[in-house]
Amino acid sequence: MEKMLPVAIRGLGEGWALGLASLGDGMDGTLLLVYTESGLYALSLDTGHVWPVEAKGRRLYAVLSNGRLRYRARLYVHSRLAYSTALALASP
Repeated sequence: MEKMLPVAIRGLGEGWALGLASLGDGMDGTLLLVYTESGLYALSLDTGHVWPVEAKGRRLYAVLSNGRLRYRARLYVHSRLAYSTALALASP
């Protein structure tokens, strides 16, 4: 059985790692899904960037923003347990 590991993200505080994911739309990289008191986030293991995660229906999206433009990139979660947990946490 998979276990959630405690993690800390600068600026967001402590939380729990749910599992690994990848960005869709041809973007490379591995992400770690992290749940904190302030919400669900995708942490890039390649660049260190952190993006909030939203749910739309049964899909998860990382919300990429540069201050003016906002883009949702679909997340592909690597395990079913991490996906269902993240979907439940990200849904309103």
